[in-house]
Amino acid sequence: MNELSPTDKSQADSQLRLSRGVRCAMASIVLGFSYPNVRISMNIDKFQHIYHDMLGNKPMTPSTNFVIHYQTLFASLSILLPIIAVAAIFGRRIVIALYYSSVTLILLFVVFYFELHALFTPLISIIQGMAGSTQ
Repeated sequence: MNELSPTDKSQADSQLRLSRGVRCAMASIVLGFSYPNVRISMNIDKFQHIYHDMLGNKPMTPSTNFVIHYQTLFASLSILLPIIAVAAIFGRRIVIALYYSSVTLILLFVVFYFELHALFTPLISIIQGMAGSTQ
């Protein structure tokens, strides 16, 4: 009575393979994007030393000071967000798993670009200062 026809079994098998493929692709995207985020987060203190040497007593932007001051927070987020995303991807319900992993992927983008902006703004002012002094 409750047995599936061969067509239904084939369709269910195709859906299962598709959901596994989507999960694998999403996990690859999350992990691939997490690598540069983790690298930047783990090297924030090196940026601080460079800026201290190059800028001297000039103040840094508030976003740069924030990132430098809360380096542990950014490092933790860059490690925890991919873990949460991958754990969500392999949850039982595919739709909810994709929503959670998508939200964590967006948060990874936000953290990465905030760090990137905060850490490269002083570098740009250093380069502009060097270019201005040679003219």
